[in-house]
Amino acid sequence: MTDHPYETGLAWDEIEKKRGDLGWSYRLENGPLKTGRNELQITLFDKKGNPLQASAVRMEISRPSTDRYDRTYNMKHTGQNRYSTVAHFPLYGNWGIIVHVSQGKNRLPIKNIYYLEKGEER
Repeated sequence: MTDHPYETGLAWDEIEKKRGDLGWSYRLENGPLKTGRNELQITLFDKKGNPLQASAVRMEISRPSTDRYDRTYNMKHTGQNRYSTVAHFPLYGNWGIIVHVSQGKNRLPIKNIYYLEKGEER
C-alpha cells in the first residue's frame, strides 16, 4: 500500500504517457537467469526498433514481495546500443528488472518481470 495513492497514480500516468511517446524498450541478451552471480547484457531500442544510444543506463532489481533485496547497478556501455553489469540474485522466483534510461533531457524506467531458476551459488 502506498502512502500517497493519488500522487503515485498521477506519476504512473505520466510515466506511461512518456513510455508511449518515446517507445523505448530493451532486450535482455542473457539466457535463463539463475540465482547467484549473473552477467547481464541488454540492448536498447527506440520506438521504431532502431538502436538507441543512451547517455546513462542503470539497472534496478527487486522482489515483488519485499524491498529487502533491492539493488541498483550502473550499467557500462559496451558498444553501439549495448550495456552490461553484473548482478547478484540471492533467491529464485520472480524478480522485477527496471532499466532506467537517460538520453538528453528524457529519462524513462522500463520494467520487466523475469523468473530466476535455482542455480549453483556463484
